[in-house]
Amino acid sequence: IVTPSYWNEGNTQAVELVHYGSTCDGCGVSPIVGRRYKCNYCAEYELCSRCFKEPANKQHRLEHLFTLIARPAKLWTVHTKNQKGRLYNEMKCEMCGVLPPGGA
Repeated sequence: IVTPSYWNEGNTQAVELVHYGSTCDGCGVSPIVGRRYKCNYCAEYELCSRCFKEPANKQHRLEHLFTLIARPAKLWTVHTKNQKGRLYNEMKCEMCGVLPPGGA
């Protein structure tokens, strides 16, 4: 959890990881590259590191705590092409192992 007093020169090192599927609600960049900040109170409110540090967002930060997500978690893999010799209706969920209804 990150509070407004978190930011100082020692905590601003760049992390160049890509958060696919995440869009910054401050500037609209997608995907978010580097550190991502998710509001603990607002549903689906996320900021990139640049917008999190902007003075325009300080009002939001004073009222709400954010969670720093430095590394994206891999929850699934998207297959954009059929794997050689494998039918789409044979592809199971990587998390639970269940076939989706009607195939992938």
